[in-house]
Amino acid sequence: MNAKEFLDKEKTTYGNLYSELIFVLDDIEDLSEDSTLKERAYYKNIKILKKYNDLLDKLSRELPEKKSFLSFLNKSKENEIIKECEDFKKTYKDSLDKIFVCSKCMCVKCIRECGFNPCLSCNKTGKVNYCDKENTNLIVFKNFIKQQYNNETNENEPIEILCEVEMLDMDKRFRIIKEVLSGEQLVLEYVYNIKDGDLYNSIEDVDLFNEIIDIYESNKI
Repeated sequence: MNAKEFLDKEKTTYGNLYSELIFVLDDIEDLSEDSTLKERAYYKNIKILKKYNDLLDKLSRELPEKKSFLSFLNKSKENEIIKECEDFKKTYKDSLDKIFVCSKCMCVKCIRECGFNPCLSCNKTGKVNYCDKENTNLIVFKNFIKQQYNNETNENEPIEILCEVEMLDMDKRFRIIKEVLSGEQLVLEYVYNIKDGDLYNSIEDVDLFNEIIDIYESNKI
């Protein structure tokens, strides 16, 4: 892939994403409280997305002429252009990755006063797949791996967090996790505090247990 093909592909991907989110902001900016809108993850990252699109436009203007006796210099310039783009994406990887996730989130166009706190709970890969806007909220994660202390083995072991369900009427959050080593999936109450970090408790209520599974299975895609 030469530099022009690379830039065209990047401009299609990131340019379309920027346009999509700008249209969303135009639709909701006057309807949303300014303070609430500015707390959204995609709002914070859209400046970086614009900066990358501006870079793509600048580098497109710097592309060497196709016909040149100094073709080896052209190739060197093309490599520099591609490297500059890759370096930018590496520097801002988390922000660019997150804004792609945010664009698919249910919250992106929502203008209601929110009782949940999804942008903080979503982490890098999470997005809201279900929200009844009153009581229940589901965040689905992708490749969210953490180390968790196992009381039975007295060791830290990797777990994959599949989803988080928040229920406002209970003031509780729940997670479905998968133990990476065994593949076993668990449905647990989730509590976080600064001193101990992530804590998990068993769920005794069978109906609640099944409800959490149903919410996830019905909305995980």
